[in-house]
Amino acid sequence: MRKKSLKALSNKVLSFIQQALNNRRLFVQTLCYFNLLKPWLFFIFIPQIIRLFCRLFSLLNK
Repeated sequence: MRKKSLKALSNKVLSFIQQALNNRRLFVQTLCYFNLLKPWLFFIFIPQIIRLFCRLFSLLNK
């Protein structure tokens, strides 16, 4: 019985860690893409793109 509860607990912890790493990956990936686009934004200034990235960062920070 104890083995099953330990296994269930370890699965929950592993799932939590995987979710946290996935959230970090999404944040870092978005930041990398934004930094790749940033030099182009000087030439092609579209305020909506910047607003959408800001909105995306705020959603990822929640």
